[in-house]
Amino acid sequence: IVPASRRNEFGFSLGGPIQADKMFFFGSLDTLRSSEAVTNPINIETPEFVNFMKTRFPNNISTLLLTKYPIGDIGPISGGQTVAQYMALTGFAPCSGAGPLGMPCDMPLIGSAIRTFAPTRNGLQWNVRVDRYLNDSKDRIHVNYQRRTADVEGQQLRTEFRNAFAAKPITYYANVNWTHTFSSSIVKEAAVGFTRFQGAQECSHCEVPTISTGGALSEGFGNGFAPALFIQNDWNWRDVLSVNRGNHALKAGVEIFRDQEHDLFSGPQQRPNYDFRNLFDFAADRPQVENNVNYDLRDGTPSFQDVQYRVTTFGFFVQDNWKVKKNLSLNLGLRWDFSSNPNEKNGRMSNVVLGSGSTFQQQIANASVRIVPELF
Repeated sequence: IVPASRRNEFGFSLGGPIQADKMFFFGSLDTLRSSEAVTNPINIETPEFVNFMKTRFPNNISTLLLTKYPIGDIGPISGGQTVAQYMALTGFAPCSGAGPLGMPCDMPLIGSAIRTFAPTRNGLQWNVRVDRYLNDSKDRIHVNYQRRTADVEGQQLRTEFRNAFAAKPITYYANVNWTHTFSSSIVKEAAVGFTRFQGAQECSHCEVPTISTGGALSEGFGNGFAPALFIQNDWNWRDVLSVNRGNHALKAGVEIFRDQEHDLFSGPQQRPNYDFRNLFDFAADRPQVENNVNYDLRDGTPSFQDVQYRVTTFGFFVQDNWKVKKNLSLNLGLRWDFSSNPNEKNGRMSNVVLGSGSTFQQQIANASVRIVPELF
């Protein structure tokens, strides 16, 4: 059965006066309910392989994984490879009687199946704005707030690792704007805005690290980069003066942008990954490589990977839209932007520090990686 792809989207908007000629409101809402069909061929462990492990090696970690975390949303298992065929493909000697771990040569080891699945992708976005006019409409203040959430279901083959690994990003936006009219030819606008994006990556069964199976199966076990949290806060302040003089439309202004990035990644950096040369080594609980756990090179303790970067950008500009004549306009302008030296809030930024030497090559050869207060 092929799953259906669906997309249902609905919303509304509403606006009107709160106080006649002085105060107004506007609001909108948009909702998404959707799913996208996924159909693909996969390689999975056969029931015969799982039953063999449960009978012969009931206490192995591999047996626990195969039994507790099966692949879901699949059709009938067919084809695939026997123990003897897999041995031939992976460079083993021809199978005679029994293969590694005493597996019968003719036992189906890897099967083929079709995975059919329709993961959901839902979202909600809403917005509200209020405008207020003051001083005989010479001043206008408006406040705007938006919020957007999404719920995107994970696509892991093993359903036990799927749901909590879904992406659930949240975006907030707020803005306050003030416009003052000095005269028919002079207007000043100032605004401050804030945007926050947050993305969390949780894990199902965090006690299970990321485990491969030597490339034999389409998917191993465990969630990847999790649990992790990313937060980005952006502040923006803008002040612009507009003046019309004859054929000249003049503008001058300043803009300040402050970025705060929070990478809270200690969780995934302290969960190991295990790799195996082949499916037989996986069955025997004999990993080839354990990696991914980071350590502090200064004292050998687990590395703390939560970092919070900061940087500020400043911009100044002047411009003149000059109407030279009816069929000729000149747009003249000058802008200067510069950024502060990026830094880490808690002093955890590292960088390459050049060493001693009379040439750049010698300085590179003697360079080292150190904790630095700023990037440059």
